[in-house]
Amino acid sequence: MGQFISSSFLNVNRWSSVLRWNPFNMINLTRQYYNYATYFDTSHLENFQLLIGTFSYTWLFVSLGYLIFRKKRF
Repeated sequence: MGQFISSSFLNVNRWSSVLRWNPFNMINLTRQYYNYATYFDTSHLENFQLLIGTFSYTWLFVSLGYLIFRKKRF
């Protein structure tokens, strides 16, 4: 599902330089490692850029989760 959403976003040529950094595009990281020629056309990012994006979104979402749930008492 993430790859479909990401490729749909990237079909808009006007915003493709910004939309290629969407979080759904980072799902393509493991697929692009073993089949670069096919998935580069889908993601529009190189392997290192996908790796940096994946780490950045991981850090962002973990930090947001920590900030939201640090005061919750279960």
